[in-house]
Amino acid sequence: MSIHEILTASSGHQRETTEAAKNDPLALFPKRWGTLPVKSLLCTVPELLTMAPRFQRKTPDDLLGQNQHFDVIVRCGESCQKPIPVGMVSPRYRLFQHQEVIQRVHQSLSELGIHDVPVRAMVTTEWERVFLCFDLGGLLTTSPDGYPVSLQLWVRNSMDGSAAMRMDLGWLRLVCSNGMVVGRSLGRSRVTHAANSSIDEAFHPIEQGMVTAKSEAQTMGKWAGTKVHEIDLIEWADGHLSKMWGPITAARVLHIWKTGLEARPNPPFVKCPASRRTLEATTPVPGAPAKSKSLYDLLQILSWIASRRSDFSETQAAQLEIGRLLTPLLKICG
Repeated sequence: MSIHEILTASSGHQRETTEAAKNDPLALFPKRWGTLPVKSLLCTVPELLTMAPRFQRKTPDDLLGQNQHFDVIVRCGESCQKPIPVGMVSPRYRLFQHQEVIQRVHQSLSELGIHDVPVRAMVTTEWERVFLCFDLGGLLTTSPDGYPVSLQLWVRNSMDGSAAMRMDLGWLRLVCSNGMVVGRSLGRSRVTHAANSSIDEAFHPIEQGMVTAKSEAQTMGKWAGTKVHEIDLIEWADGHLSKMWGPITAARVLHIWKTGLEARPNPPFVKCPASRRTLEATTPVPGAPAKSKSLYDLLQILSWIASRRSDFSETQAAQLEIGRLLTPLLKICG
């Protein structure tokens, strides 16, 4: 089957996938966060504050038996419901209530003149882990390749001791829900749940990152006009990319670059460089050209691959690696 025939046969799927991403950019995100299922919500800040439950620290004496090394975090019951345990933490664990974090974000955005921001939330069943996407597209949106990319503030918080509270400024490409972190080192903050930690520590890098966002938009525009030569791409994919993400993923990147189509290895278990692997085309990648040419196209392919991970934690980790992945090519092309 020719590429044209594959594209024609899959056009309905492409329209469906693209439309889903336009209606809800989180629709294509992973449905699990570690071992826990997640659901997505689209709401306003006041609605989010109403929905978010509160949590309490309980000593083991209150529930089971004595253990001086651990406390239990429970979701507070509503009306006659009993408290629901969600995690076991150190006695020095600092609990950041979701409402406290949301209100502080809302206050910070208001101080910057940003109001009435829509929020997309991904939450686990008992809200023990929360990922919030504040859409700042009204403040800054760019379109390096014709598809809109809007500025976002991403906030992660947990109640079960699984991860630190984290904030990132990033870009969301609306056609396919690709997420890119601003600046690779700017506009990012991380605050551990230590006893002496404060939520305010998270906001200083974010405020600085807002200043860099416009230059980031200009950089993406520059990358859209920066050509990547195939010989450099293959050397990078067989070497640096394969070392970090594995040869099968590297082969997928090359296939999307050449055709705009996702692919799977066929046969799957063959030891050879990424550029020499045989792949079977599957579905079109929303927003990908039939033949990629630029550094920006490659950035989008890597962001697409990262956002297709089955676990949300893996997705975030992969997104943060994209800057390091591109470093060798930036030295050659940038």
